[in-house]
Amino acid sequence: MMVKTKYSIISRGTEQYSKHGYMGISEPVLSKQYILDVDHGVLESELNDHVLEFKANTYSLCNIAVSRFELISRLVFERFKVKDNILILGFGNIGFTCLLSLLKSGYKNISVFVRNIKVDIKPLEDKFNIKVNFVKKIDDSYVTYIDTTGSSNIIQEMIEQSSSLKDIIILSTPRESKYLIDPLIINRKNLTIVGGHELNGIDKIWRNNLFNKILEENLNIEDILISYISVSEYSESNVNQLRSHKKKLIDIIKY
Repeated sequence: MMVKTKYSIISRGTEQYSKHGYMGISEPVLSKQYILDVDHGVLESELNDHVLEFKANTYSLCNIAVSRFELISRLVFERFKVKDNILILGFGNIGFTCLLSLLKSGYKNISVFVRNIKVDIKPLEDKFNIKVNFVKKIDDSYVTYIDTTGSSNIIQEMIEQSSSLKDIIILSTPRESKYLIDPLIINRKNLTIVGGHELNGIDKIWRNNLFNKILEENLNIEDILISYISVSEYSESNVNQLRSHKKKLIDIIKY
């Protein structure tokens, strides 16, 4: 079935390496909408195995976009029990929605490693009655480390700074692969390392059902989420500009 694209979402980390987008949102079709694996500017496409399906005219655009990124974290958290006292490394699309997922699950001891924070998360802190710590140093004071940067240098520092019996989750896709994890370090430190790819080995029906569950959960915080997205009209220059200079945490293109 062919469907028309209504919006697409900028995903800077992936697009930096792939040079194309992969998060299109379809027009409503027979009471359904779809998240499509298509590049920006593709106005019509056929559904494929990676598609996510949800009820049309039910969820706000901010909910759809935030939930799409949150799905990446939740696929991991549903199969791996995260221990509190957490350090999230990075605070882009995945880092922010990873934090949101943890807050919704009741975690209270969360820090974020980021060199320059320009995002006001006070509405989320008030909603979940928590104070998130922003730090500029990676050290051994945490139990769970969650990388969302995709940076080999950050991953190397994270593993080398952590001591024994730590849990390390790699949500990002470190495509440059400059840092190869030494299995001797994993063995001697008794580290648990969990990969967070959202497709490989993941049942597509379970993935789609989980996405719809997240959409429902986020209905009651749509008024908060809307402040974290921007919407711009499509042009190739707009896409290129947003890839390098974001307006909000999540930038969306409208067709």
